[in-house]
Amino acid sequence: MKWIIINSCSCKNTGTVFSLIVTERNNRLILWSDNNVQIKRGDILKYGLSSIYLNNDRVSLHILKIMPYNTQLWQTILRSTGTTLP
Repeated sequence: MKWIIINSCSCKNTGTVFSLIVTERNNRLILWSDNNVQIKRGDILKYGLSSIYLNNDRVSLHILKIMPYNTQLWQTILRSTGTTLP
């Protein structure tokens, strides 16, 4: 499966990274992860049965939650992390 990162932000208090992603089927999702991996706009995440790759490099990514995109929720996440859209 392949996901393209549209936007990402992180919570300084918890270290949780929130990413807006688009799938191969053009579905938008919000990905919550807890890691030290920097995820930025335009990055490509691929995953298989046992590995996750970020821009073709194998990474240790702990996915906490994946949920359908919701505009209001994404705006709330951006505001609460102090992130603004470019």
